[in-house]
Amino acid sequence: MQVIVGGPLYPQPPSDGDKIRWAALLPELAKLTPLHGIFGLMPPKERRDQDFDRNFARLEIAPTSTVEVAIGAGLLALRGHPSAYGRRATPSWRRMVEAAAAADPTSPVLLLGPSGGSVGALPQPAALDLLDVRSRFRTMAGDRVTRPSILRAEVALARRFTILLASESDRGWLVRNGADPAKTKVVPHGADRRFLEIVPDPGSRSVLFVGNLHYPPNLEGLRWFLQGCWPAMRGDGIQLRLVLFGAERAGTPPDTTIFADVKDVRPHYAAAAIAVAPLLSARGTQFKVLEAMAAGLPVVCTTPVAQGLFDEHPAIVCDRPDEFAAACRAVLNDAAQRRERGERGRAYVRRHHDWAQSAGLVSEILVR
Repeated sequence: MQVIVGGPLYPQPPSDGDKIRWAALLPELAKLTPLHGIFGLMPPKERRDQDFDRNFARLEIAPTSTVEVAIGAGLLALRGHPSAYGRRATPSWRRMVEAAAAADPTSPVLLLGPSGGSVGALPQPAALDLLDVRSRFRTMAGDRVTRPSILRAEVALARRFTILLASESDRGWLVRNGADPAKTKVVPHGADRRFLEIVPDPGSRSVLFVGNLHYPPNLEGLRWFLQGCWPAMRGDGIQLRLVLFGAERAGTPPDTTIFADVKDVRPHYAAAAIAVAPLLSARGTQFKVLEAMAAGLPVVCTTPVAQGLFDEHPAIVCDRPDEFAAACRAVLNDAAQRRERGERGRAYVRRHHDWAQSAGLVSEILVR
């Protein structure tokens, strides 16, 4: 038996949350069972990766043109459907997936991303890795629906497929809105094991923020932190270390060092004392929080960020600027608390956010 993996989006390079998940999860799944991969690829923007391709016993690639995707998005918009739920699923890719499923109806099917749900009827049950629910936006004031059409699309997918999500809170949202609890499963994100090898600097007074400022919640959260929290934290040798993509949007905050477009973030975790994730709105599970915990750093974050974690997470959660700043200062000034929270963070990641464990969950779900 093999697993048929269909993704309209080729997972390499891991440039966003979707690709990070699949680029890490599929090699672990390949260790458990042979994979037949069927991916869309948009050259020259996307290129094949030989190391990634070796994970598949069989691999099919459907070339995708930007024009084809643009036309698909336009047609979906005219029909009142959100374009993320189909624009990358080209007819040639869909035909490949449907043909593979028909030729091997005893093999389970794993579809990747909301566009993956655009395939036609399959002869066997299939799981759809939705990652997180795009209809839900977590804010300081509570959950809100991004667009009713997106929620309708997600509930419709939940009627057709077993849905995989990265967090328990997202599963609760989808179930409350009509998904079958028995067919809605949690497969958590993992953290790169190399972060577990980091030894934080015990003498550091550095506060770390990692983020892509082209993503609006990151930019909004950083500005909130710089305006409401950082002025109360400065002094006593405390420095702010910003590791950013889109760094030109950050300005020039005082007592701050900016590192733009770094290739490896691990040295910055090693140089920091604590990590902050002050997002006022969030979706899914933040990889920067998992990386920080895996690296042994205490994390101070807001409620929208914490809701993407399991309930027993060790992050310090504050939503008021004064409380956020005070919490950061308290941890910075208490070496014993830093060590204890760092150890708890690493234990939490090992328990819940290991890619091999997540691949095992996927395998169990597919072969039931």
